[in-house]
Amino acid sequence: MSASSAAPDMKTVDPAATLDAERYRCGTLQYTKASLFILFSWLIWGNLCFNLFESAGGPGILGLYLQDNFHVSNLQVNILFNVIPMIIGTFMTPIISFKSDRTRSRFGRRIPYMLFTAPFLVVFAAAIGFSDDIVTYCKIAFTEDSFVSPFTAALIVIGFLTIGFSFFNEFVGTVYYYLCPDVVPRHFIGRFQGISGMVGFAAGIAINKYIVPHQLTHLKLVHVGIALLYFVGFGLMCWRVKEGQYPPVTDVTEKTKFGDQVKLYFRECFTHPIFILFYISTAATVLTKGLNPAGIFGLHLSQHQAKVVAHVDATEPLAATPGGKNTHASPVQTASTSMAMTPDGNWLVSGGKDGVVK
Repeated sequence: MSASSAAPDMKTVDPAATLDAERYRCGTLQYTKASLFILFSWLIWGNLCFNLFESAGGPGILGLYLQDNFHVSNLQVNILFNVIPMIIGTFMTPIISFKSDRTRSRFGRRIPYMLFTAPFLVVFAAAIGFSDDIVTYCKIAFTEDSFVSPFTAALIVIGFLTIGFSFFNEFVGTVYYYLCPDVVPRHFIGRFQGISGMVGFAAGIAINKYIVPHQLTHLKLVHVGIALLYFVGFGLMCWRVKEGQYPPVTDVTEKTKFGDQVKLYFRECFTHPIFILFYISTAATVLTKGLNPAGIFGLHLSQHQAKVVAHVDATEPLAATPGGKNTHASPVQTASTSMAMTPDGNWLVSGGKDGVVK
């Protein structure tokens, strides 16, 4: 057979076309430019819902709420809203990560953890917004002669909601960041992270400007609204983003003992120097937040303010906080003869010789 007769049967492979096709592939997933744009849009939308939920939908604002309204100590706030969630994350993150890597389902290995825990997470997040109602109910249902005081009972319920939120949020917070490298082609991960970061930064400014200032005054509205947005918006992202097929799991089976799984986890995660350095830096950051000096050692600003001379003019009235822990001198604008504070600490009332109650 001559070379000329063999030529028509030969197939020419274009390296550029092969490389371009590979750029739009992630495992068994393959995208066009249009479908990649749609993928980016859903992931960024889900990121907005998740960041809003994390920043304003959780129990973080309750620390200020309890301190402003009920003078709860820094130590109690720090333990409830920092230390306990950190402990939950320390134990749950390795377990969820390990199990998620080896999960094989028709929905993928990441989305089931985010989708099936969403109803429980949303219920706890919305319930946190009813903290005012919880305190009011406990004041009615419990008396000072009960086995627990009304506020202690309310604090127990609020603490339960905080722990429940932290528990279910750990499922989402752990695997959500694994979804991007599982569905986005590696050639576009940098661009996706850049675009997502810019959108997230702009959203953060909007959240701090339009939502955060109203959290304490509209606690119920903000939390219920954000919880519903998360359930619908983040749920849509989980529904529209599809994971591909993953290789079968060979290192862990149903018969693998728990102890062997623990050994495998530590061998995979704590034998590489990069991982060890990363864990040390992360642990230092978390420890700094968890062991907040102001909370652990009870360094209240009011303790130091009470020792500072505020003015040198004469002072007639003196007002005490409901707990009786601090006293604050008030300069006399008019000749006040009496002063009292409401039990909730929100109002200071003075009466003077001019007959006007202020």
